[in-house]
Amino acid sequence: MSEFDVEIKNIVKRFGSFVALDDVSIDIKKGEFISLLGPSGCGKTTLLRILSGFEQPTEGELRITGKNMATVTPNKRPTNLVFQHLALFPHLTVAKNISFGLDVKKFDKAEIQKRVDEMLALVQLEGFGERKISETSGGQKQRVAIARALINRPAVLLLDEPLSALDLKLREQMQIELKRIQREVGATFIYVTHDQGEAITMSDRIAVIKDGVIEQLDTPNAIYERPKTKFVASFIGQTNLIEGVVKSKKGSEVQIETSSGHTLLVSNAEHKDVGETALLSLRPEKIMVGPDVAEDNSFEGTIADVTYKGGNTRYYIEVGNGWRLEVNVQHAANATVSSVGDKTRVGWSSSRAFIIGGE
Repeated sequence: MSEFDVEIKNIVKRFGSFVALDDVSIDIKKGEFISLLGPSGCGKTTLLRILSGFEQPTEGELRITGKNMATVTPNKRPTNLVFQHLALFPHLTVAKNISFGLDVKKFDKAEIQKRVDEMLALVQLEGFGERKISETSGGQKQRVAIARALINRPAVLLLDEPLSALDLKLREQMQIELKRIQREVGATFIYVTHDQGEAITMSDRIAVIKDGVIEQLDTPNAIYERPKTKFVASFIGQTNLIEGVVKSKKGSEVQIETSSGHTLLVSNAEHKDVGETALLSLRPEKIMVGPDVAEDNSFEGTIADVTYKGGNTRYYIEVGNGWRLEVNVQHAANATVSSVGDKTRVGWSSSRAFIIGGE
C-alpha cells in the first residue's frame, strides 16, 4: 500500500490554447498539511478542482489513497471541500449544517448524533448545536464549515482560501485552530492560498506555483531561507535582490561585485565560479544597523525612508550609487527610531545572503 494519500503525476490542464497547469507532480504523505501557494491565476485552484473531481486533467494521472481517480466522480472520492464562500445553510441550525451530508446518506440517527457531538467538540463549539447560523460569528461559521467537511471522515480535506474573508486577528487565530484540528483528526489537508504568512504558519510543505508550474516544493523554512528561484525569493516575504558577478573564489567563499560597484563576501557558494553572474537574496531582518556595525559586509548609508510598525521598524537605506537596502529592525526595550536623513552603518555576515537561480 502506498505511503502517499495523494499522488499527482505529470498533470497538465489546458483550456483551449491556455495552459493552466504544466506537468505538475506532487506526492503527498498521509497526514501531511500542504499548501498550494501563488498569485491569482497561477493554477492552484484549478489543481484543487482536479483533486476534487470538478475538473479533469488534460494529461497525467491522479491517485488518491492508492486509487486512480480518472473515472471517479466527486461524490465518490475520499475527499471533501471547504469553499472560500462557506455555503452554509442559513435556515438550518449549527448541528443540522454539520450533519447535512450524513442526513442525505440516511445514516442511523444515533450515529449522526454521535458524530455531530464529536465534531462540535473538535471545533470547540460544544453547546452551539441548536444555534442558528445567523447567530454565529465569522470564526464560528468557519468552524461549522470545517466540521461539516470532516464529519464524513474524508482521507483528504481540500480547502480553498477558507479564511480569506476574516479580519487579520481572527484569521491568525483560525490558522492555529486549523492546524490543531488537522493534527487531531490525522487527515491530509491540501490548502489553497495566496497568503504567504498563512502558508508558512500552517504547512508541513509548500508548493509555490507560478504560471501553472511548481517553482519550489519544500518546507516553509527551506523556501524562506533557501529559495530556488527569483520568484520564490520575492514572493515569500520581503527580500533584497542583489545582482553581481563573481570576482574571486576561495573554497566555498566568493567575492561578488554588484551592479552598483560594491564588493560583497558570500559563503556557501561552492557552485559558483569566477566570472559567473550571481543573484543574491538578502532578507531585511538579516541586516544589522548601527554606528558600530562591523560585519563581513558593512557600508556607510543614509536613511531614505522609515516605516514604524509597532514591534519593528522598516528602514530603506541608501548605500551609494543608487543601491537601496530594505532593513527590518526589531525593537528592544526603550528602543529609539532613527529618522530620514540620519547617517548609519549597515552590515551582514557572509552567510546571511543566499545565492539563488534566475527566473
